[in-house]
Formats: sequence, structure tokens, C-alpha cells
Amino acid sequence: MSRWTDNFRNHAYAATWEAFKLKVNETTLDDESIQTSVEELARLDKVTTFIDGLLKTLDPELIPLPTWDNFNKQCQAATQQLDQFAADRNVGHLNEANKNLDNLLTYVRPYMVAEGKAALALRDAAVDAANQISERYTELKKDAQGSYEGIESLREDGEAKLTSITRIHERIDEFEKLTFGDEETEGSEQKINTARPQ
Repeated sequence: MSRWTDNFRNHAYAATWEAFKLKVNETTLDDESIQTSVEELARLDKVTTFIDGLLKTLDPELIPLPTWDNFNKQCQAATQQLDQFAADRNVGHLNEANKNLDNLLTYVRPYMVAEGKAALALRDAAVDAANQISERYTELKKDAQGSYEGIESLREDGEAKLTSITRIHERIDEFEKLTFGDEETEGSEQKINTARPQ
């Protein structure tokens, strides 16, 4: 085995890359209705899948050794951006992580060997991104439906309570009319006072 292959297999970039992929999979959005956030995360997923596929097709002996040092640094920077995003939810960190991935692409794309395998990697990345967007859309639609049903339930409950309060109010009015009377009818109180011997 050559030193290029050894370096490729044993370099710290490999562990950093695996940790970064896990971090990408764990990254979620608070509000999936914000298009820029969804696009940044979807692009991050897509490029990560694409690069991961490319790494499996590369011939290490065609790649200069310092490439992996640079790759590792960009991976670490991208991971830090995802950590920052997890902490403060600022979409700018996803944008910066995408810039780090742009750099990673410049490191590995020039060394693509097998076009068929590269095409498969690109296809896998596109399919994965499309599936994730579809899943997010389905979840968002489900959440919206749940919210609508909750609002509808509250509306029905409110109407039922209003009907009940209206009935109680009518009964109070009837009781008041029977007890105290009105302009046309004598109330119980007046009848009792009238019937009482003087």
C-alpha cells in the first residue's frame, strides 16, 4: 500500500468527516416554513451526500497529500458552524457551513475518476435531498392539519359554551321576571306582599 493510500485511510479527516455527517443528520429547523432555512439545510444535506459518494470513488494516489489537511480544516469549520446554529438558531451559520462545503468540493471534484460512479453519487445526493424535502413538507402539512383541527375543536367548544351561557342567561332573566315581575306581569315578590294580611 502506498503512503498516499495510507494517508487517505488513516488521516484525521476521516473521523472529522464522519462526525460532520452525523451533525448534518441531527440538524433540524425550528420553523420549516422559512424558505431560506429549508434551502440552506437541503443544500447542506445534498452536498454532504454527494461528497460522501465522491470519497468512495477517489483514487488516493492521484491526490496530493496536503489535500486531506485542508479537507479536515474545512470539515472542522463546517462542524463548528453547525454547533453554532444549534446554539443560536441563526441561519447564517448554515450559510457558512455551505461555504465550507464549497471548499470541500474544490478539493475532491478535480480528482473524480469514474464518471459513472460520480454520476451515481450525484444521483444519490439528489434523491436524498428530494426525499428530505418531501418528508419535511409532509411533516409541515401534518402539523398544519393538527393545528387546524385544534383550532376547530376550540371553536366548537367555544360555541358550545356560548350556547350554554346564553341558556343560563335566559333562565336568569326568566327567574328575575318571575321573582320581581316586569311592566306587564306581577312578580312573586309582589304577589306575596299583596297576599300577606295587613
